[in-house]
Amino acid sequence: MAGDRILDENLTRARVTNDDLNSHLRVAGITHPKQVFAVVMESTGEVAVLKQSDEVDHSIFAGVRGSEQLTFDS
Repeated sequence: MAGDRILDENLTRARVTNDDLNSHLRVAGITHPKQVFAVVMESTGEVAVLKQSDEVDHSIFAGVRGSEQLTFDS
């Protein structure tokens, strides 16, 4: 996800269903898509959920597919 947008092509590549994604969001305490800054499928198979309220440095997204769709505060 990039913000509240689901990147369907990335889900397909990672072989993750919408139900799987929703499960990860719930585990991370997300109750509404607008709370999401990004969801990253890590190379280890883990799913990282970053919330809008988190301070995020754009450099941690180097090499992450779809990161160009993220909006960073200046």
